[in-house]
Amino acid sequence: MTEETAAATVGREVIASARGLVKRYGATAVVAGVDLDIHRGECLALLGPNGAGKTTTLRLLLGLTPPSAGTIDVLGHPVPAEARAMRARAGIVPQFDSLDPDFTVSENLLTYGSYFGLSRRRVTERLDY
Repeated sequence: MTEETAAATVGREVIASARGLVKRYGATAVVAGVDLDIHRGECLALLGPNGAGKTTTLRLLLGLTPPSAGTIDVLGHPVPAEARAMRARAGIVPQFDSLDPDFTVSENLLTYGSYFGLSRRRVTERLDY
């Protein structure tokens, strides 16, 4: 962060922060030690090549994937402990309507249902097996 950027954020509320964020799959760290603060009114872009950990970082911040290490706080809620309450306050706009290829159809429907405040029970009741 430059001095100019740091000065511009002084006094602005931090609405999301991550410290020492790590996600491992087996021995492979796909996110390794991310620290970030997002201040009210800022727009954050995660840029990098495929496989750099951008989507995983976003999923960690939204509480959709549990971290292997580190702490996350979004809108005053510790994530993943209070991820549901946080997501009820956060706006999520995916770049594309896409399903998570690592999830089953049911798991994808449960995830998308949670974006709209539907309980796990309510979504499960509506699934046609």
